[in-house]
Amino acid sequence: MAGSRDRILDRLPAAGTPKPQIEVESTFVGEDLWAAFESQLNALGGRIIDGDELTQFGQQRTLVEEAATLILDSLGIKIDNDPATWDVAVGISVADFAIAETGSLAVSAGPRKLRLSSLVPPVNVLLVNKKSIVAKLSDAIPLISSRSSALITGPSRTADIEGILVRGVHGPGELLVYVFE
Repeated sequence: MAGSRDRILDRLPAAGTPKPQIEVESTFVGEDLWAAFESQLNALGGRIIDGDELTQFGQQRTLVEEAATLILDSLGIKIDNDPATWDVAVGISVADFAIAETGSLAVSAGPRKLRLSSLVPPVNVLLVNKKSIVAKLSDAIPLISSRSSALITGPSRTADIEGILVRGVHGPGELLVYVFE
């Protein structure tokens, strides 16, 4: 029996054919990364908001992660945290960075960062630093710092068996992004 196995293995090449190196050139070289990000975000059903709109969330029941509270305080925006996680209308959290190519935002869990605030409420507001953007997804992979990270690409959506698209069934139905410096 061992002889048959050896004969088969001997017929296989010692090393497979080498894989070709493929150079992928970014379509965003020289472009304004934030303009590209906003275009992709809008196409996915998300949008960038300004400080006035962000301030209005202070009038609603809002779940604010601690890291977001620190940023809001530094911007002079007062929004009280409502710890009733399952009853809030808005969740505010901090994105680690944005990806221009896909309109995605990376979020991670850790000290002062609750992923619940980006997953549970029907409206997800992500704060992202203007300096924290990369051109393409392949640039983002080395930056992911936590095993419990996620890329958020537009509002939550799913389709039923008839192909009817529904938003907000498995997560926030609205994605808003506030870019700060």
